[in-house]
Amino acid sequence: MKCIKQSIIFTFCILMIAFAGTGLASPDAEDAATPGNFDFEKGKQGFNGDYSIVSQNPHSGTACLQQFYNPGAIWNCVQSQPPYIPCKAGETFELSAWNRNTVTTGDVFLGIRCIKSVNGKPETNSYKWKAVGNNIPGWTRYSTTFKTPEGTDALAVYFRVGESVPDGEVYWDDIALVRTKEIVQRMTLHPLTSAVIFRESQQELFDYNKKQFVKINPADIPLNLTFNGNNDDCNVNVELFNEANGDPVWQKTFTSAKNQNILTVPLSLNAWPPGRYILTASLMNAGKVLEKESKTIIINSGIADTPQLEPVQTSSSDKHGNILVNGKPVIMFFYYHAPWTLPTMFGANTAQVGGGSSIDGFYRNVDIAWQSGQYAWAGLYSELTLDRKAKKWKDKELVEAVTRLKEHPGLIGWSLCDEPDGQGITVEEVMRARNIIRQIDPNHLIWVNLCMPNKFSEYSATTDLASYDAYPFPDATLSVIAENNKAIKAAQGQIVKPLLSCLQTYSSPGNRAPTYEEVKAETYLCIVQGMKAFAFYSWSDPDLMFSLNKSMELQSYIQDLVLQINILKDFLIAPTPVQPVISGLDKNGIRYLFKTVNEKNYLITVNPEAKAKRCVFSLPEYRNGRVELLFDAKHNVKVSNKQLEETMPSLGVKIYLY
Repeated sequence: MKCIKQSIIFTFCILMIAFAGTGLASPDAEDAATPGNFDFEKGKQGFNGDYSIVSQNPHSGTACLQQFYNPGAIWNCVQSQPPYIPCKAGETFELSAWNRNTVTTGDVFLGIRCIKSVNGKPETNSYKWKAVGNNIPGWTRYSTTFKTPEGTDALAVYFRVGESVPDGEVYWDDIALVRTKEIVQRMTLHPLTSAVIFRESQQELFDYNKKQFVKINPADIPLNLTFNGNNDDCNVNVELFNEANGDPVWQKTFTSAKNQNILTVPLSLNAWPPGRYILTASLMNAGKVLEKESKTIIINSGIADTPQLEPVQTSSSDKHGNILVNGKPVIMFFYYHAPWTLPTMFGANTAQVGGGSSIDGFYRNVDIAWQSGQYAWAGLYSELTLDRKAKKWKDKELVEAVTRLKEHPGLIGWSLCDEPDGQGITVEEVMRARNIIRQIDPNHLIWVNLCMPNKFSEYSATTDLASYDAYPFPDATLSVIAENNKAIKAAQGQIVKPLLSCLQTYSSPGNRAPTYEEVKAETYLCIVQGMKAFAFYSWSDPDLMFSLNKSMELQSYIQDLVLQINILKDFLIAPTPVQPVISGLDKNGIRYLFKTVNEKNYLITVNPEAKAKRCVFSLPEYRNGRVELLFDAKHNVKVSNKQLEETMPSLGVKIYLY
């Protein structure tokens, strides 16, 4: 569970953005106590980029900044000039600004660039982005709190308009950068070893510290509480609630001994029936709650079996966007940067297999994946087959690799290139390599993964999958994924290709990991838009970066998602009909997908926004009878006059079955 960090603004430590000279400067104490908009009255100074200082409707004072941009461009930025704002690594800041805009779709960002000096020259250490709301005509304040990563010695402020923004005006005013102080919490709830329990199976998770997979027994899972401050005369009240109705099902109070640093609370989760629970720990003093932490625990009755794979003769796709093996639909589960022996309980039935240093090694790697129960996407962009410096494929090695591997029973297709649009590998060169492969092997899919929406159409002919990667959390909203899904599909014209978006289980240095709710919302938003191939990025990444193998708790949540997707297999594979108009969902921005499969109606709804929505709507094709909520604590919903009245929580997913 993530800890909420509180901040205290140091009086007179406000670093207002000042347009003094050619760059940003910290104001003196007198300036720090005044409203921060006075700078724009000095005219167009202090920033680089396409903007103008205007007098129309500023937030305060007589002027504000209007930002201009080129729709579809990847880097629409206005940025502060040198000299940059000095700082130290490990400091915590709050960046805030007032924004108003008439952008109808896509994201607008407030951002910070963390800079490190290398041989006296500034280099980017990392970026932090805060997405602001779109189509907000009235001034609204936005802020983001961040800690400067290791090596950072300066900061620059950015305003950015995303490449998926087609039109609309964007204005900024009253920008402030504030150094803050973190307050250490007196009690920290440690993540459970696993927050999803599979009752009737041996659950296995990867322990990053032990560098091995370990079996998880629900009876052995404890709650660990660390005390970071004085805990004399305090008690800890631990409660387990039924998420469906809020009823308490278990409660114990523990006395915190003087000078005790860690309290371990046995939970005996195997004693509780399958369902969804809320675990709450409260630090108490004389009946007063000093601190409180909560988290979700899911107890499942079992885990879906991974189907046995049949040897591949051909791989292809159909007009409904399904991946086919020997003409039969296959739901693909795939983890980037994963070992090819990843246990099948993680749902992996495919792997991206590297080329090694020789053709023999390449074949052996594909064989290892196949023997482990996974189809192989044979990666043709390793040093074995691609000259990265020249950005050209090595024809002799490419021909030899394809000729040697094309008959392997575990080969599902060719992973020709990853992000050629971002690496500067030309469309012509990717197409040349594709044509070589296709001439030798007409029987397998060719996969090229992209990353730049403004180049999706340019590279669309190089790939048999509509595939891209973009990582929204924590800096951007899910509209990034929604717009990219729309763009990658539109780039294919009338051709329907399997949709693949890299689902985020990763974060860069200094950022937090995505939550279960975020990954679930991202997954189901992609399902609503047609995704049937599930690729999680990533299983492992270099140290400093967060990845899936470093969190046993997040691993367990992904197992839960894979279980859900396996249960929905028939629904996913089925053709998607023309969608009904559900006005009560449309007007609230709720995304949805309706299908009738095996004489049952399914309606998946997703709220991609960070605020709850109250919706009143009719279920398509509903006549009467029970309406079930799949994978939800409530299980059933009440229908009145053939209408539902529901609150869709922030990033909420509801699946109706009737």
